[in-house]
Amino acid sequence: MPRGSLKHVLDLLDSGRFAVVMSNILGEHGVHVVEGDTQRPQGYADSEEWTVRRFCAEHCKDRFDFARFDAWWVPDRYRNPQWDILSTCTIDGTPGLLLVEAKANDQELDWNGKPLSPKASDQSKENHHIIGQCIEEANSALNQILPGFSISRDTHYQLSNRIATAWKLADCGLPVALLYLGFTGDAGMRTPTRQPLIDRDHWLRLMGAYLHGVMPQHFPCTTIHFGGNGNMRMLIESLSVIETSPRLARCPQNEH
Repeated sequence: MPRGSLKHVLDLLDSGRFAVVMSNILGEHGVHVVEGDTQRPQGYADSEEWTVRRFCAEHCKDRFDFARFDAWWVPDRYRNPQWDILSTCTIDGTPGLLLVEAKANDQELDWNGKPLSPKASDQSKENHHIIGQCIEEANSALNQILPGFSISRDTHYQLSNRIATAWKLADCGLPVALLYLGFTGDAGMRTPTRQPLIDRDHWLRLMGAYLHGVMPQHFPCTTIHFGGNGNMRMLIESLSVIETSPRLARCPQNEH
């Protein structure tokens, strides 16, 4: 049984209300999802998370310069970032892409850099180098438009690769909305070292601390425009959980 943000993502997708819910919380930002839009994963029956490259190749490659995006980052035959939800959508009236990163407790925010094993193969070292270059390219380009970015492979890697990916898609001509979605009220995930998201204000405070020093404070809700139809915006929103996660049975004290 999934727990935490994975459970809440699948519950939302299975509810049959994904399009309505997304349009309700994102409509004021110009982002709309309708019943005919495509999502991956689709729910419990098809819970596989996809890479952006795979999703765009199948569902929106004709909307932007996919070949240029496809040549960026490392190929999908190597490990690539996967997404909690990818969905086609409409952004300011133009077909676009919604990228969703979901969280349900404070420990799901990853502050770490991308690790590289001392025993890494030559190919892994090369991939590590390429990823660093891609993120630095995004960081440099974004700073020319809106100074204050400091995304990096070596700290806040998950956040950095999300922002870099959104930038590259937009730079290639696709309207993109990057949504950090906080699921609030999952009491089943509470432990002495892990706090569930209490409410919207709690989520916004956590994200404020998480983003500090990595991007300009006013970047969320700011739209950055590129050539053609390309644009990107980062949004931070919250939803109450449909159902709390099941609590794990406590282990006997002599078990570790």
